[in-house]
Amino acid sequence: MKTVWSFTLRNLKRYYRDMGSLFFSLLSVLIVVALYIFFLTDMQVRSIQSVIGGRDAIEPFIHAWIVGGLLCIPAVSVPLVLLTFKVDDTAEGIYEDLIVTPVRRVYLMLGYILAAWIAGFAMTCLTLILGEIFIVVKGGSWLPILSVLQMLGIAGLTILAFSGFSFFAVHGLRTHSSLMVVNTMLNTLIGFFAGLYIPIGFLSDGVAAAIKAFPLSHAAALLRRIIMKPAMNRLFSQIPIDAAGKIRQNYGMELILGGHSFTSLEMLCVLAGFGLVFYIASAAMLAKTKVRE
Repeated sequence: MKTVWSFTLRNLKRYYRDMGSLFFSLLSVLIVVALYIFFLTDMQVRSIQSVIGGRDAIEPFIHAWIVGGLLCIPAVSVPLVLLTFKVDDTAEGIYEDLIVTPVRRVYLMLGYILAAWIAGFAMTCLTLILGEIFIVVKGGSWLPILSVLQMLGIAGLTILAFSGFSFFAVHGLRTHSSLMVVNTMLNTLIGFFAGLYIPIGFLSDGVAAAIKAFPLSHAAALLRRIIMKPAMNRLFSQIPIDAAGKIRQNYGMELILGGHSFTSLEMLCVLAGFGLVFYIASAAMLAKTKVRE
């Protein structure tokens, strides 16, 4: 394990000394924050207000909804940036030098993924802290410590699952141009699958079903159920039960697919299963990797 840890530290140092990597891994977060500050918050508030009236209880609800979705972005984008170091190593011939050494290939895989998880978890924690400050400044309340720990646990599982997915996605890439294409595609889709740009309930049935089937929407739903609980209790105490249920579905806290409403345990299993599939696939690909002569 000493080898794994040494390789992990090497990748972490590369990430934190590169300000460009730090900035671009959080670029999606900054874009979404800017969109909601200048354009989208009032639109969401007016959408709910047109149905139930009032405003005071709606704004904290929307602010918590935004932060809950935002947490999904560094949980996916930061590990992806860390795992691009494997492509850099491949392009520069470093990776092929490593796999002909006595070091087992699985240790190299663990070194990349552990670094991705640590950096992703650290940046997600930072996003949560800033998000909580934003919610409180906007009139919301601090989360209880137990709720914070639950959110960190869900975030940790999400990062672990998508680190496996990202490793699989970049494993076969050998050039920076191909990496740029994959990176751009994934970073663009994160916001949609987390239901950040447009709430799931406002999309067509087919698009909404595709988003609900992707595990990132399950992570977003789990995080939102916790961080939005104080705001939901306040808002839903003022409206009929049917209206509350519709809002939960529209804003991605309740995922119903094919007539089935996912429980929190089922969502956690979806995330864990998703990650496990890609870790197994990545290990199989790694074992079959041949050194070019």
